Amino acid sequence: MDYNLITQRQQEIYDFIANANVTTIQEISDVLKFSPSTIRRDLKVLEKEKRIQLFHGGVSVNTGYGSFIERTSKNSEVKKKIAEAAVELVEDNDFIYIGGGSTTFEFAALLGRRFDLDGVTIVCSAMNIARCFVGNKQFKIIVPGGELEAEDESMASKMTIDMLSRYNFTKAFVGSQAINAKNGYSIPRLNLSELKSMIVENSKELILLCDNTKVGKVSAYKVCSIDKVHTLITDFYAENEEELQKIADHGVKVIRV
Repeated sequence: MDYNLITQRQQEIYDFIANANVTTIQEISDVLKFSPSTIRRDLKVLEKEKRIQLFHGGVSVNTGYGSFIERTSKNSEVKKKIAEAAVELVEDNDFIYIGGGSTTFEFAALLGRRFDLDGVTIVCSAMNIARCFVGNKQFKIIVPGGELEAEDESMASKMTIDMLSRYNFTKAFVGSQAINAKNGYSIPRLNLSELKSMIVENSKELILLCDNTKVGKVSAYKVCSIDKVHTLITDFYAENEEELQKIADHGVKVIRV
């Protein structure tokens, strides 16, 4: 058995999925000329490595894979610039939601060092986000209950969703694992898609913090259509200019840093 050939084939399958965003086993087989049974075996390996997400009817790249520490270190300078732009959008008396994630963590860390804002209430369903505001009495912090995810300190259980559904936010700042004009805002975890869909409906403004690697991508579970997004903050390294223009054509304010 030539393991180099197997690894090469798995990489070829992964690259095809990454370019297609969302595809099927049959489509991979038709294009790459590998048997469906071989593809299924390789997909199991890629899924175990957390590189792809299998779901009913298809497969997509797992754009959210990797530990929180790994995601925080990736594109860190870009994420800090995105965070700086996002902090400027917070105003006195805002009632905001901050979602979990590496870019929103940078945003919360910067916001937690501001002492010039009055009457701002922050709701966050991730403990590492909440800790960014310890010691700053300018903010009122609300953390809903629920089952804690050990990896990234987030909560997305039914209890969390029920509690968050009671609030009406002026602004919601959330990270984006995948966004494009056709498929909207999507993420790789079902429970988080349910939580964030509710946040979208309960927020006057939805502000996505999204580095260049997520633009034009599609993940397994749709949160909302593109017309629900108020602002997209991304960076000048985003290569897909055409996709960004399509997003802007839907009325989304695109801020590039």
